[in-house]
Parts: sequence; structure tokens; C-alpha cells
Amino acid sequence: LGTTMFSSVLRNPTLMLMFSQTDSVTQSPSQKIIQEGQDVTLDCSFTTSDSDPYLYWYRQEVNKAPQMILHARKDNAKKNRFVSGKFSTVLFLNNKTVPLTVEGASLQDGAAYYCALSSLVRI
Repeated sequence: LGTTMFSSVLRNPTLMLMFSQTDSVTQSPSQKIIQEGQDVTLDCSFTTSDSDPYLYWYRQEVNKAPQMILHARKDNAKKNRFVSGKFSTVLFLNNKTVPLTVEGASLQDGAAYYCALSSLVRI
């Protein structure tokens, strides 16, 4: 079995339509090394004054542009759970986290993963 390294990059990109000092994301740890075939969860916490934030997960392979793999928002019908292939996330508004789970990780899943936040100021 091979090992796969997941990078949860220390830079914390925050996508915002309107800048606010109170909006941010934090990812930890900076790396995870797992055995091929294991599930892996990457943690992301956020702060925002927006009651209805949009959170995004991006994946960036070496020498390639980042690609959005999932987005999450408040959605009672889906219980704030979102799935795309082997990737899934749940938006926990109470503790402001949005962990990304990769099911059955393979060598091809080794990449940098970014959590990002978009908040709107409603008038």
C-alpha cells in the first residue's frame, strides 16, 4: 500500500464579495499522511458575522490551477450536508466548522486542499 499526503495549506484564502475584518478561515493541521484506501478528514474553522455564509473547498494538484470540489451553505433540506463523488462536507454553523472528508483516498488524491469563505453583506 502506498501513502498519500494531503496538504491543508497554511495560507488561508478568504473569498469575499465585501471585505470584513471579522471574516476568516483556519485550516489545521498543515499536512496529513495516510495509508491508501483510508478516509481522511481535513478541518476548517471559520469566523464571520454573516448568518448565511458560503464555504468552499478547492483542490490544487501540483502545477495546476485550483479547482472547486464542493461548496456548502445553510440548507435545511440537505441538513447542511454536501457530497460530490468521494468528497463530502457538512456545514456546522453552531461551532463554525466545515470539515472535508475524502473517502477511500488514493495516491491521485494527494494535493493541496483549500477552504474558502464567501460572505455577503445584506442591505
